[in-house]
Amino acid sequence: MVTKTVADVWREKTDDQLLSAADHLADYTEDAEQVIRAELRRRELPEPQATTRFVPRARGSLFAGRMERSKFFLIWLGINLLALLLSSVIPYTIVVLVAIILFILPIAKRLHDLGYSAGACALLFVPVVNIALFLVLLFKKGQGHINQYG
Repeated sequence: MVTKTVADVWREKTDDQLLSAADHLADYTEDAEQVIRAELRRRELPEPQATTRFVPRARGSLFAGRMERSKFFLIWLGINLLALLLSSVIPYTIVVLVAIILFILPIAKRLHDLGYSAGACALLFVPVVNIALFLVLLFKKGQGHINQYG
């Protein structure tokens, strides 16, 4: 079985599909955005302006899409720093509950990047497995090709 690269997938798209994707670059990972832009240049089609990464998703659920390791790490770090600051003024159990809720979305998107369902978030509540899963989320490189999550 031959695995297609992201570039191969975009080479097979029509000009209309490529231009439509170019209008929604914020929906794609940074790597996919670079591939789409390269294909636009290759075909000499107009390239869109720079994208803003924090655009709310226009379609699908909040849990749709993927997240790269670096972005996941920065969000993880930010939530931990926020929890550390808040734990001095808010009861610790409330801070932990809020942190868990805030972690669910980036964990789901990171699981998507690895090709797993967001349902695997439930493994975070299994002792020892949660540590292993977190290390995988933090260090394992995402799938280089398009998967069912984006």
